[in-house]
Amino acid sequence: MFYITVKHLRQACSGNHDGPRNACLALLSIAPDFLEFAQPTREFPLPTPGRTRFYFMTYDGPYTAGALEDDLGNNWLPPSPLFHKAHEVIAQVSITNTQPNAPT
Repeated sequence: MFYITVKHLRQACSGNHDGPRNACLALLSIAPDFLEFAQPTREFPLPTPGRTRFYFMTYDGPYTAGALEDDLGNNWLPPSPLFHKAHEVIAQVSITNTQPNAPT
């Protein structure tokens, strides 16, 4: 199970490596487009196995949306692009963590 927290995004967006930073900024730039698929929430559980959960922190409060990973990964749902952008962040951070001195 993978999850990205605000801390992870902050580190990726402000880090010294272009790969994670650019992937993070791309994710954050499209995130507002998917708020319409989310509902207000006051709880923040981790997703259950096989599911993905998005949390949107807005001035109006937190929102959440969730779906099966397979549905998102196969582009069967409107938030699929957000899922793929989040995986780009994970991949770029993983590359940087395994090769910390490599240019990205």
